[in-house]
Amino acid sequence: MGTSSLGSWNDGAAKRAIVEFVTSAAAEGSPGYVPPMDRVAVFDNDGTLWVETWGLPRENVIGSAPEFAYRDGTLVRQAVLHGPVALGPGKPEYVLARTGRLPRLAAGNDDVDVEMLRSARFALLVVHDDAEREYAYTDGADRARAMAGEAGWTTVSVKNDWNTVLTARPTQEEPSASCQ
Repeated sequence: MGTSSLGSWNDGAAKRAIVEFVTSAAAEGSPGYVPPMDRVAVFDNDGTLWVETWGLPRENVIGSAPEFAYRDGTLVRQAVLHGPVALGPGKPEYVLARTGRLPRLAAGNDDVDVEMLRSARFALLVVHDDAEREYAYTDGADRARAMAGEAGWTTVSVKNDWNTVLTARPTQEEPSASCQ
């Protein structure tokens, strides 16, 4: 993987760390090699990627989900979650339950992601510090930021590490009836 693969990133320590990890993980015979079947990467979606659009198949998305019950020929959404809550320790538990392995790469942005980040070989903490191009918020990330320093995680500043964040600033919308 060359550094040109991350075109929306500025050259810097974070970009280099990602490129080095992915290159090593994909290079058979390297000390960091990860066989393809063991390549699990997880990304917190409540803030880290919430405003991005990804063409991922639903079966490749893991997270908290509601229970459903079959009643009189109809599936009815229940008021309880199916499986563990995907917050804090629930994140790596859920990933392990769904994939049979812990992540090799994890990206998150706040304190409820600490356990997920700790479970990965390569942890990426995204710091939302760019009010101009995105949303600047760091509340709720004090423990994650402290852990990043202690554990040697790669920290990404939205403001300094990305040259492109969004092509247009997103607007906040109310959830549609089908999402409730």
